[in-house]
Amino acid sequence: MPFKFNYLRVHMKPIGYISLCAALALSGCIKDTLDKARKIKKVKWTGTYAAPLIIADLDLADAVDLVKDAASLGIQSDQTVYLEYANAHVSVRATDWVKLQNQNGSQTEQLSPSEQTALLTSGAVQVMRNFSHSWSNGGMELDSFLCSAGSMQCNFNTNLQHDGSITLVFNSLIKNGAPLTLTGNFTYTGGLSSLNFNRDLTGYVFDLSRSAPGYNQFEASVRLDLTKSGSVVLPSDQFQINVSLNGMQYRRVHGYFGQTLLLNPADSAKLSVFTSALSKGKVQFEDPRVKLAFTNSMGLPYRFTANSIHFSIPGVSFQNLNAPPAPFPGKAAAFSALPSVVKDSIVYNNGNSNVKALIANEPHYFAYDVSALANPLGKTSNRNFLWDESVLELKASLELPFYGISSTLVLEDTSDFSLNGGKEVSYIDWIRFRFHTENGMPLSLGFQAYFMDSFNHVLDSVFTPYRYILPGATVDAGGNVTAPAIEQFDAIINRPRIAHINEARKLRLRIMVPTSQYNGSPGPVRITRNQKIKLKAGVEIKLSANAPI
Repeated sequence: MPFKFNYLRVHMKPIGYISLCAALALSGCIKDTLDKARKIKKVKWTGTYAAPLIIADLDLADAVDLVKDAASLGIQSDQTVYLEYANAHVSVRATDWVKLQNQNGSQTEQLSPSEQTALLTSGAVQVMRNFSHSWSNGGMELDSFLCSAGSMQCNFNTNLQHDGSITLVFNSLIKNGAPLTLTGNFTYTGGLSSLNFNRDLTGYVFDLSRSAPGYNQFEASVRLDLTKSGSVVLPSDQFQINVSLNGMQYRRVHGYFGQTLLLNPADSAKLSVFTSALSKGKVQFEDPRVKLAFTNSMGLPYRFTANSIHFSIPGVSFQNLNAPPAPFPGKAAAFSALPSVVKDSIVYNNGNSNVKALIANEPHYFAYDVSALANPLGKTSNRNFLWDESVLELKASLELPFYGISSTLVLEDTSDFSLNGGKEVSYIDWIRFRFHTENGMPLSLGFQAYFMDSFNHVLDSVFTPYRYILPGATVDAGGNVTAPAIEQFDAIINRPRIAHINEARKLRLRIMVPTSQYNGSPGPVRITRNQKIKLKAGVEIKLSANAPI
């Protein structure tokens, strides 16, 4: 009867490409070799069949499956790789903070006695007035802004019983060097005379600083040219101007926007490198650091305060990072023709904090509570400015450079397993795996796979005895790699052991990852971006005489 090998069924958390290769070979490569052989009908085979198994060129990015869900890899200037746990960026946009409010202004005027006399005696008069409106914007002082969207509705009406024209010159609204000017004629036909104007204000600069107190002053000049068409001017005669500004948005805005709490976030990040259920043992990080990075494209000063930075440690509610900083003065972005950005950061490391001691306790969470206050000194001679895309952003992160010592770290997991070989496995005399490794990392890799029955009794293992399949690279006294470790070896599984594996229902994988030692003494080692593991592996299968194909 033909062989009926099925694919290996393994459901487990990722623990690295190398650690799975031996178990996968027991199914995938056996099946592939025998599938090719049985295509030749009515032939009985006796002999040995070989196939390549793995050709791999791996770096550290291929070995962070345990933590990649919550962390990212970074590269320092010295090429040392580090693991970064960062909270989502916390930020406030200028347009979410400083919003332009709709405005409604109205002004009513009457003719002076001399203007009334001139109209009645000479038949015409020119009336000059100034229209002004105090801009209200939630207590903020607006000096000027470049309008990116918005509209103005202006209404003129009068009960004067005469004809005329009106000219409105909005000195506070400038585009291409000229103020916005509205003109219109009106004719008295009985009752009220009215004119309505609508204008798109996109691209206009609002100058609200033309008169005292130097901000929030919206102005226009009004000229009314009247021609006598009636016989009287009554004391109740008047004219009115109404201005409505709606949907206003800015490209940039200048002024003083108040002493405001811009950011007050409290957040945490899970440190999966210490919380993974697969991990046992100890890893010592020599240069951990907490980094608070600020990006500011707002033209205003701010003061940052770390109310608390702490780590959640098993058995302890939390432990604080010592000496949270005094209020930190943040820099304002400089004004220029285009938005500019200024960056600041606070770094807590071995030299200024107890972060190394806290990380040695293998915390499960990193948390912070911070705040950022705009204009901490209040109103000064330096005014604020914002672009519509201006942002104040905070990124809090824990960085763990791969510079340290691993002496007892063990990664272990158990999963369901089924080879489903049936009686066909009795036709195999032995399976040999040949490994050729070249390890350029200062980490040794010890690997073992235990095959167990449904009651967790160990039936067999891949390696007998346990061994390191990847010896660590040679390092100098500073923990820097000086030469890769090269090794070649065979692992043979004979017929009795194959039968054990066929009976297995569970698979336990165990990996030990100690760091290289210098002259037999443990010390911190450094892992860099250019270090690689090169692995070649093949499988060889010996079939019994007269095995049916």
